[in-house]
Amino acid sequence: MRTIWIENRQKHRRVGKPLIRSMVKAISEELGLKKSEISIVLLDDKGISELNRQYLNRQGPTDVIAFPLFDGNTSETAEPKTDMLGDVVISVETAERQSANFEEEMVRLLTHGILHLLG
Repeated sequence: MRTIWIENRQKHRRVGKPLIRSMVKAISEELGLKKSEISIVLLDDKGISELNRQYLNRQGPTDVIAFPLFDGNTSETAEPKTDMLGDVVISVETAERQSANFEEEMVRLLTHGILHLLG
């Protein structure tokens, strides 16, 4: 992974960008992603609820939403026009509620979101 953009828009829990960056790098290496770019956005339940309603027509918070930049509806030989995979948005509040081990839950949600970006 060449570039990882991280934006923390929540104040529910202190989450260090270096921790998220190391998680995304490890996941990317495991998936064989070498030069892609990805954006990670950390929100609270209110923020992710708004995205859930606006883009997915669903009510309430969810744990992770992925917004792929490339739709994946091309042949196997086609190359995306950009190295940017898209955005993975995570509710830190929901992640904290779902597991006693916050770091393990974040790895699970980041992996889930990145796999959605890959189709």
